[in-house]
Amino acid sequence: MSSQPLPIYQSTRAAHPRRTFPPEIVHQIIHELWYEPQSPQDRAYLSKSICLVSHTWLCLYTRVAMRDVHLPLSLSANTLLNLLPDRTPTQEKGLFIEAAAEVTNYMCQSLTFHVDARVAANTQDLSPSPPAIKYFSAIDPAANAVSSVLAAIPPQGPDCLPNLHHISIKYTDWAFEALFDLLGTHPLPAQITHLSLDFVFDKKSTGALASYISTTFLREGHPVLEMPDVRHLSVRGMPAEIISDLLDSMPNLETLTIGGCSRLDVIGALPESVHTLVLSHPGEALTALDMQWWELDMALSLGLSEGNAGFRVIVRSGTPDPFSFSDMKRFCKWYGVDLSYERVDVSENW
Repeated sequence: MSSQPLPIYQSTRAAHPRRTFPPEIVHQIIHELWYEPQSPQDRAYLSKSICLVSHTWLCLYTRVAMRDVHLPLSLSANTLLNLLPDRTPTQEKGLFIEAAAEVTNYMCQSLTFHVDARVAANTQDLSPSPPAIKYFSAIDPAANAVSSVLAAIPPQGPDCLPNLHHISIKYTDWAFEALFDLLGTHPLPAQITHLSLDFVFDKKSTGALASYISTTFLREGHPVLEMPDVRHLSVRGMPAEIISDLLDSMPNLETLTIGGCSRLDVIGALPESVHTLVLSHPGEALTALDMQWWELDMALSLGLSEGNAGFRVIVRSGTPDPFSFSDMKRFCKWYGVDLSYERVDVSENW
């Protein structure tokens, strides 16, 4: 029997360490995924998946996602609220939560709320609800999430989200009254200079009612809005009457972007501070009828841009009808308005 000692097993783990992506590559992957157009449900699943990969992915995700925050569910809003200053006592925060709160507070530049009536009322359930158009925001968790976040941001003062400048609210299958109830109760913080408001109706599920609501609006008994700090307004899916009401509350507005066909002659005179009107139809080949529906010639004759120095109109779309666009450019020049065209072949993804 040999007296030589048995060979000691040596692990090869040190010689062949586990291969991982460099942080720079991980950051780029998360960035590409986060800014890819996707539905609120897909974005919620994406957030959960990324956070479960590893601690490195979680840390890098925080730096990407907290810059342009998307809140697809009311549960997401609760998470954001816990990261805001003075919302959670310091002794109850772990080191990671405290670091994430600091990143969120100083890096957040935009908030996007998804208020989708098709999502079940259960805040953790992504399954669809029965088709319906909602009117009362006080009983909906997603709508209440918007109110809770706006209420948590002081109207004045740089301590909470000092670099936040853009708020976007995307309504799906909601009546327009919900918007006025929200903004009338919770004024926008003073640092908000960009406001985007989108309304989309799932006509396959809501039928003729959606078509009726999306083209008509009667405003009665709603509070008067005041948004003097907003400089840039983008709207989509709204009747011209609502756009007109919003403009009355924004005396310092500089640019107005309108998505979808709206009759400009109903809007009335724009605030004198407005210098640019953008008619946005990305990915759409505009026909002569589409451009006639704007009633731009009638709007200009009624004083749409009267008193607006250097006023210009930009059409962003697919290829427009060349003859109608030339005629439109001609009468715009007659009123001293510069009309230009920017080609956008890719449609916006909701």
